[in-house]
Amino acid sequence: MLGIFVLLLVALMVKGGIYISDLNRDVEAVLPEDTISEVEPEPDSSTEIETPDPVATPEDPEDPVTPEEQTEPEQEKIYTVEMLEDMKQMLFVFFFEKDQSDLNEESLEQLDILMVVLNAYPEEQVVIEGHVNGYPNFIQTEENLELSGERSQAITEFLMDRGIENSRITVYNFGSEVPYIRQSALQHQNDRVTVYFKNHFIKGDLNK
Repeated sequence: MLGIFVLLLVALMVKGGIYISDLNRDVEAVLPEDTISEVEPEPDSSTEIETPDPVATPEDPEDPVTPEEQTEPEQEKIYTVEMLEDMKQMLFVFFFEKDQSDLNEESLEQLDILMVVLNAYPEEQVVIEGHVNGYPNFIQTEENLELSGERSQAITEFLMDRGIENSRITVYNFGSEVPYIRQSALQHQNDRVTVYFKNHFIKGDLNK
């Protein structure tokens, strides 16, 4: 009898413990709201690193000039005394386009050489002769005389603008009377102005 009572008592205690345990579990699971502390999220420990704006690189400079592309400045040509003396014997011929009196590039280059001689010999005088092509009959006209005068005047003004005194210059205008070339294929060369040093150039027969 006593044994049965003990077994019943143990069974009740075990069942009661289980119930208490379940009750405690429910209490722990359902806590009052004021006992629950809101857990703030931990701040992100990683700090954002601002990426600087890309620095604009200066534009590439112009392509460097290669040695082949570099042009050396033109050096002034140095004339020897012998060369200058020879040039005093020369006949400088300046050609013009038909009915034109403007100096072309080739004429300007020759005038630069003439200026070298004139500056080297400031006592020398020059003669300027204006001509016009009168092919095929070479008849003189007022228009030809006027055009030859405009051409010789262009040469004269070039020299005077660069310091040559008028007293050193003698001008003749021949119009179409003194052709340089009579051949039809080369008759355009009669549109010209000739310049020579008065005391040095020996005029020959220029008619061909």
